[in-house]
Amino acid sequence: MKRYSTNKITTIAFLAILVPFLLMCVFTYVYTNKNIEQSFIKTMARFTDNESANSVTETTKNITMLFDPILKIITKDKLDAYLKGEHSEIEKIANSIVNSTPAFRNVTLSNANGDSITYPNKIRPQDYNVLTRPWYPKATEKNHVTFSAPYVSNEEDKKDEKTITVSMGILDEDLNLIGNIAFDLDLKAISSMLENIQAPYYGRYRVATHDGLIVLSNNKNEVLTRKIPESWTKQIANDSEDFYDKTTQTYVFYKKFNNPDWVAISYVKKSDLENEMSDFIQSFITAFSICLSIYLIIAVLFRMYLRQMLSVFLMEVKGIDAEEAKPNFELLYKNIRNNNAELQTVKHDSETDELTKIYNRKKMNEDLATLIAKNDPFSFAIIDIDNFKVINDTFGHDAGDGVLKFVSKAGCQVMGDDYHLYRFGGEELVVIFPGNDYEEHYQLIDTWRKIVSHRTWRESPMRVTFSAGITFWQPGDTAEHTLKTADILLYKAKHGGKNQVIGDAH
Repeated sequence: MKRYSTNKITTIAFLAILVPFLLMCVFTYVYTNKNIEQSFIKTMARFTDNESANSVTETTKNITMLFDPILKIITKDKLDAYLKGEHSEIEKIANSIVNSTPAFRNVTLSNANGDSITYPNKIRPQDYNVLTRPWYPKATEKNHVTFSAPYVSNEEDKKDEKTITVSMGILDEDLNLIGNIAFDLDLKAISSMLENIQAPYYGRYRVATHDGLIVLSNNKNEVLTRKIPESWTKQIANDSEDFYDKTTQTYVFYKKFNNPDWVAISYVKKSDLENEMSDFIQSFITAFSICLSIYLIIAVLFRMYLRQMLSVFLMEVKGIDAEEAKPNFELLYKNIRNNNAELQTVKHDSETDELTKIYNRKKMNEDLATLIAKNDPFSFAIIDIDNFKVINDTFGHDAGDGVLKFVSKAGCQVMGDDYHLYRFGGEELVVIFPGNDYEEHYQLIDTWRKIVSHRTWRESPMRVTFSAGITFWQPGDTAEHTLKTADILLYKAKHGGKNQVIGDAH
């Protein structure tokens, strides 16, 4: 056997330690940088989805609902009478909607012949004809609300200004067109909802048409006057996606809509993202320098005490089995590893609900106590499956178990790795949300509820929903108080009609 000097052995040992250390540093840098990038994409995509739901989906939904009061009472005779100047219930409702809704500038009611009245009165050109308006042909195609593309209104008091009109054809019982309702939107008023919105990573949020004209912005001067970069418009294709635009050096996240043909856009400049990441790079360099310095110190000490360390190591090995040290050292390693695996399995089993594979009440109590002890803010939610006893009694306990598994799995998918689910008991589940973002926590619970309620079950006509109560922990609150508060909110949700989330952020 070839013999090596102590110095050579020491050098090999140093290299054997240093090379993995350097590789680990490289891996850590790449892996952490990748995680930051993925977190950036996930955060911006979630922000875009949430804000588009608030600023586009909810807004268009609310606008659509405002047509109902007029449609419920309108007839051809009433419409003709109103257009002749007779005061009527139509006039009261239409005027009331415009006066009470900041989103509307005016309302125009017209019949199939093109006779029309606009409230508030507008100064129109002499050749104005409602039948030739850009939005009118579309508005008569189907009995549904239609959002026009931006167009120049040609009103004397709004000369050369663009506007968007939302309109609906009025049909009689035989589905014959008898007229039309049209509201001109006040997009600057609607944009007020964006004034206090701050996108993550110093980003910005806009809503534009498919051809790039901005329709909603916290900078109202941009509304219907400026466009997003043309290079962005060319890359927006799918319903929901993200891309990096080299021309403007910008990360862009978007969600497209049809009727209105708008696209919600969140974007972050590359320079802003790099500024966010500069702290990580500086911290990494500092940590690397400290670790390398410590390594060099340890290397010197290791060279001095190598013989003593080897002696102690051999003594420990011989203490296990004096006859055959090497195999028994490997056996010890395997035994330690196996024991550790068994301990992990026992720990996992003691913390996990056997049926749903989520955490159990014991684990919940531990995590709750830890958060309170650290004085870390969190939200606490309890959900209870509606009519679970009826499901068990009607469809059997296997079906009930299936419901619990599905609800738990759906919750895990919605919460991801950020938040944990716990089976509190029976059909009750708990979610603990570390952090201050109560609104996000509430939205996650409500998203979970919607997914569960929309599931179609093989055991027709079984329908599964749940009710939930969510509260935000306040410093000084005990675990019992937090649990009781959430339970009271759950009780309100149950007795308020079920299939809903009741929250109380204090």
